[in-house]
Amino acid sequence: MTRVVLSTIVSLSIAGIASAQVTDEVSPYLTRTEPQEWILKSSVTLTPNLTGLRQEGSLTVDDEYEIEQGTIFYPLPEISASHERDLKTVEAKLIFRNGREIPIRQNLVSEIGPGVPLHSNETYGTWMFEDVTIGANMIFEVESRITTWNTSFDEKAAMLIPWPEGDWPAEAASTFDPELFIDEGYEGPLTTDYVEKLADKLVRGKARSQPPMVSAKWIAGEVAKRYQPHGRSIVSDSRPATAQQTGMSLGAINSFNIYGVEEAARSMKGSSFDMALLLTAVYREVGLPARLVVGYVAGGTGGGKENFRSSDKPEIGTYAWVEVALYDESQPRPDQQLTWVPVDIDYIRSARVYGRRFDQPWDGFGTSDRLNEIIPVGFHLHPHRMGAISYGGDINIRRGALWLSEPGNRAPRPSLWGWNTVPELPAIFEQTIGFTATSPSRRPGDPKPGERRGQ
Repeated sequence: MTRVVLSTIVSLSIAGIASAQVTDEVSPYLTRTEPQEWILKSSVTLTPNLTGLRQEGSLTVDDEYEIEQGTIFYPLPEISASHERDLKTVEAKLIFRNGREIPIRQNLVSEIGPGVPLHSNETYGTWMFEDVTIGANMIFEVESRITTWNTSFDEKAAMLIPWPEGDWPAEAASTFDPELFIDEGYEGPLTTDYVEKLADKLVRGKARSQPPMVSAKWIAGEVAKRYQPHGRSIVSDSRPATAQQTGMSLGAINSFNIYGVEEAARSMKGSSFDMALLLTAVYREVGLPARLVVGYVAGGTGGGKENFRSSDKPEIGTYAWVEVALYDESQPRPDQQLTWVPVDIDYIRSARVYGRRFDQPWDGFGTSDRLNEIIPVGFHLHPHRMGAISYGGDINIRRGALWLSEPGNRAPRPSLWGWNTVPELPAIFEQTIGFTATSPSRRPGDPKPGERRGQ
């Protein structure tokens, strides 16, 4: 496996493996094809900014911070329409002060309580540590083994499935709870007037007059037609590196550039991540469970020789799409009643798929030959419900319950991870988020990509 030397710049190396002809029927409506296996390493690097914090007119000069105890949160989604993560392979390490590794206690959290899943059926890794001193930097790494697939969707059959007569299953219903940048901010609930107006304009209150997948496809086409991506989807790392995407790409991000769903609904502009969030919000507004999927493009989807950070192209680096729920109560197998249908709204817009006949299948709506190159890394942009903070966007600090930001008083930007510490850290940190995707070595007797042991 390729090894990566980490410093204040985090490297991202890419290597895929040849697809095997293995298929996996998720339900009668969705089949996964062309599996690829990956070892994904995600990393967070923090570097103190010793001149950014102003306290009563003076600059802080401390270069060490004592932490009595702390917890790091990082998303580890177990399963989606196009991936499965082997949670037994999750490993992490935490490094402070001149490369010294700190003992951590790992726990994986997927439920609020017995039978009650986390929002969007997310899984979070939590790592606790005690009695450490932060010096020049902090590095946190977590890795796991993941299989990704392309998807094939029987759109014609799916469009005949009616709305559920009863409740949505708990996994799908969890998506109706508040979520950051959709109907909740860092400090509390957000207004959703423009989202409600947009949903009403698109379906005129008649979303339930058609089967769920008919309404879902119509809404996706209308959002793609009306939305104009504006600005970059990521905040670049302050010390980016570039390389040609020929087997290895180098680069890093600081955070995601999100303006918020209400602004996106008002202006129909924003980043490509805002577009995915907007589609998610409109789906939920009309009663369709939906979740955001954030992914890392790990394979050759980028096309060959683009500079990784020469521009923020959607096919390079991080990516976002939506999964909408299809629930067929008539299926005899309970595990095949709920289907998460991927909706690649960025591709539907950029390829003008919405211009094709509505009664014909659309690439990107359920069916995709790109998803086996994209590794899902989270269903949320930030673990805000866990009281976690991070350091994305402009230089940000938190005093008490308030976030402050310099310059310009911009809100902090999300970046998947977060932590909380005792005592709360007063310093300003610069952060770098990186990913490394490599193909695992194979041994005799290992199952083929996409196959489960025992099959």
